[in-house]
Amino acid sequence: MRLPAIGSLQRHGTRRSVLALGSALALSPALGFVAAPAFGADPASPSTQPAREQSPAGVVAAFVEAQGRLDTARMTALMADDYVEISPLGAIDARRDVIGFFSDPAVRPYMVKLSVEQEREWAATALVIATLTSEVDGKQRLLRTSYFLRRSAGSWLIAAVQYTAVRTPG
Repeated sequence: MRLPAIGSLQRHGTRRSVLALGSALALSPALGFVAAPAFGADPASPSTQPAREQSPAGVVAAFVEAQGRLDTARMTALMADDYVEISPLGAIDARRDVIGFFSDPAVRPYMVKLSVEQEREWAATALVIATLTSEVDGKQRLLRTSYFLRRSAGSWLIAAVQYTAVRTPG
């Protein structure tokens, strides 16, 4: 897949958490953060079940899948109204910026592997720490992610995400 140059993506304004390109990482459909697993249409997959029936890790998996498919309706359903994320470069993006980015026709679907490392729940809040893995230009790229969720009306919603680039050898 041929991808646009970074300069052509600057027009997205503050939407840098998905556009952020560190020396060790690119997490971006537009920049080619692609890898395993193929997202299938399995009726038991997290993206087809109501969020209220899922664990926090299941909601995160559904969110990552929705991002890869550019399914902004599903993403919106899984995000708290006051959602915020911090990019690998430290940019802070609000919910509207994230949805706006994934709605842009220039952004293409992508795939990424999600590995949940830890999951913690405290009453109406939860933390899911995961690794997103991709291959870009033949090199493995990793992001360590922290998803903060809160329960609202019986459903887990993602309130905040922080992406941290993980340096890989080479």
